Amino acid sequence: MGIRSLQARLLPALLALALVLACAPALAQTYTFGEDAQENPPLHKPGFVHDSTFEFGIFDRAGTRLATAYYRILKEETEGRKVWRFKYVGRNAGSSESSECVVDLDNLQPIRSTRKVVYNNQTYYSDVAYQGEKILVREKRDEMQPLEREFPQAKGTYDYEELMWLVPLLDFNDGTAVKISVFDSLNLLPLTVTVNDEGIEQVNVQGKSYSGHKFSFRIQQSPYTLWSVMQDGREVPAKINMGDREFQNLELSSKKEGKRPAAGGN
Repeated sequence: MGIRSLQARLLPALLALALVLACAPALAQTYTFGEDAQENPPLHKPGFVHDSTFEFGIFDRAGTRLATAYYRILKEETEGRKVWRFKYVGRNAGSSESSECVVDLDNLQPIRSTRKVVYNNQTYYSDVAYQGEKILVREKRDEMQPLEREFPQAKGTYDYEELMWLVPLLDFNDGTAVKISVFDSLNLLPLTVTVNDEGIEQVNVQGKSYSGHKFSFRIQQSPYTLWSVMQDGREVPAKINMGDREFQNLELSSKKEGKRPAAGGN
């Protein structure tokens, strides 16, 4: 998804990468909240536009800008299958990260997810392939031999890298919470994630106020809050808060705000 800050996501993992690769758990872990939440909800129709681009600033709690994140959405066809490709690049003066997540055009089920991280002259690469009932993970660091692991794939699993685009599309069907299966391609673990719909509220982005749709969820023990806003008739991510880091959409415009579709619409 690329929605955790460059520092929070990458640097600690890279500094202790040999340990991570040697000791990474091989068993699935599950974290659930809200036992009455609807499971595997349907999705509203995506409003993505081919070759859309977005620029986000990454800030700490004090409001200091740490890095810049760039996103791009492409509509493609691969092996006869129509797909969306979500591309992400995050960088600051000392590190960079890039990722891609390819998903089915209609149901947003992931096909492949990759990530490359460069920090302190070290390179880390991961590849997550969704193959029927299993998820195949490959990792490689510099010149070390690649490691390969396999996980069972739960029905309807989504990839971490697509969450910022997926969450606003979840159909809560007049409820306040839903459960989805997510493969955490950052920590390489399958999870059950409860997403809470917290309704409409004003959200401040770059000193301007917008009517935002607020969602909250956890990945492992990390809390996430995501606000989406309407721009040119489309719902786009506006701000993502992870406690000590925050991503803010730098391209929002009050002139592009419009009426939000009725709840439950497709």
